[in-house]
Amino acid sequence: RQQTMRDTIGWSYDLLSSEEQALFRRLAVFAGGISPSAAAAVASAPDDLEIDPLSGLDSLAEKSLVNEVPGPLGQPRFAMLEIIREFAQDRLALAGEERATRQAHAQWFHDLAVEAEGDLRFGTNQVSWFAAIDHELGNLRAAMTWCQSIGNGERLVRIAAALDEYWFSHSLYREFLQWLEAGRAMQPALDPVVN
Repeated sequence: RQQTMRDTIGWSYDLLSSEEQALFRRLAVFAGGISPSAAAAVASAPDDLEIDPLSGLDSLAEKSLVNEVPGPLGQPRFAMLEIIREFAQDRLALAGEERATRQAHAQWFHDLAVEAEGDLRFGTNQVSWFAAIDHELGNLRAAMTWCQSIGNGERLVRIAAALDEYWFSHSLYREFLQWLEAGRAMQPALDPVVN
């Protein structure tokens, strides 16, 4: 049954334009959902696409390769079924685009965490940032996992530390410490600003 589903996904993939195929492959790095702005930044690695990512997402939704789901504050968001995501990951690796795409994904979510940091602690937008991080937690974990896999302890610690208020308020202190320990184990002499 699973092979039949993969064959069906492959048939749908083969019907996509080359630009839609590239977008589809690159969306495989997302875990737990895709915002259009993140898709635009991440899908442009390793090279710019000639397709507008939002139009591309709409097209992939029409072809049932992604689903539109509710996002924070009513913003659009998309998700892939796990079997479709696995197929896309295989195609991403075969295309030789995985490293660049995962790097772009990690950069985007690093920047998001750093942007959220001040408001998570003291800002007037704290509630909306908590909601946004709730939706992006899978992606943030995927970004930190990637940083760990390539030995970038500094970026891993920076993402985790930027979200310290989130970890504490959601009773995820143990996970927070695990991320910090993993990052510091790779790079014990991290810059004091990161610590």
